[in-house]
Amino acid sequence: MFTPSPGMSHLDYNRLMPAMHAPRSKMESQPDVFLTPSDFSFSTPPTDRKLLIPYKKKLILTDIQKEVAVGVLLGDASLQTQSKTKTTYRLKFCYGQKHLIYVFHLHDVFGSWCSSPPGLAKNRNTVSFQTISHEKLKILADLFLLHDGKKGISLDLIEKHLTSRGLAYWFMDDGGKLDYTSNAGKGIVFHTQCFKKSEVELLAHGLERKFDLQTWVKPNKNGYVVAVSGKSYEIFLEHVNPFLHDSMRYKLPLPRKSRVTIFIENNPPLGNI
Repeated sequence: MFTPSPGMSHLDYNRLMPAMHAPRSKMESQPDVFLTPSDFSFSTPPTDRKLLIPYKKKLILTDIQKEVAVGVLLGDASLQTQSKTKTTYRLKFCYGQKHLIYVFHLHDVFGSWCSSPPGLAKNRNTVSFQTISHEKLKILADLFLLHDGKKGISLDLIEKHLTSRGLAYWFMDDGGKLDYTSNAGKGIVFHTQCFKKSEVELLAHGLERKFDLQTWVKPNKNGYVVAVSGKSYEIFLEHVNPFLHDSMRYKLPLPRKSRVTIFIENNPPLGNI
């Protein structure tokens, strides 16, 4: 059953319903049902190969796109290559359907690199899209891919390449509350179980040095995660708040309760009446 994303308007919901409730036979006749709400606008590469070649020559990875790419590659995004010489790469994004609005937002960010809109998988549980392959994306592969092609962490990745914007997208992808108890702590966790312990330690130390966050590495689900102390919550929020998408703010801990101090002045002594 389709669950509306946090932040999804009634207009978005109504426009997406025809695709979400398409007959099963129709779903199986094509690889994906493409979702294209008109509220999202994006420029796309031409489909004509003769036009695509000169388009790709002029295509650049903007500073904002690179910052976001670093953040999402620390999270759920991946890099793929079909080149035997490993000179061209493409970015692939795949998320649960509850994050549909966030997916379209990411597609907006990378619209100049995408030749098709996000597609809903046949099982209707995930929504994905990918960029075209390009040699200018190799800069990302140099940062994240090991010699065997698996995702890894390069030295000084955080210090040299992760910005406040990238930190926000990493959090939206793979971050969340560290404490779900009734005490409602302000700690943050980054789910980094796909990385080796030594790589997770690099990430934790990088966050301390670059963003002044108190961190530690914590065992979790046969892997390791980066925990950020609640004492650093306000610092963390100051970095990421300008870049968080509204549909993903639910991942943040509740605002810290303000303390109100009431001063009671002693009644002055009454004079002679």
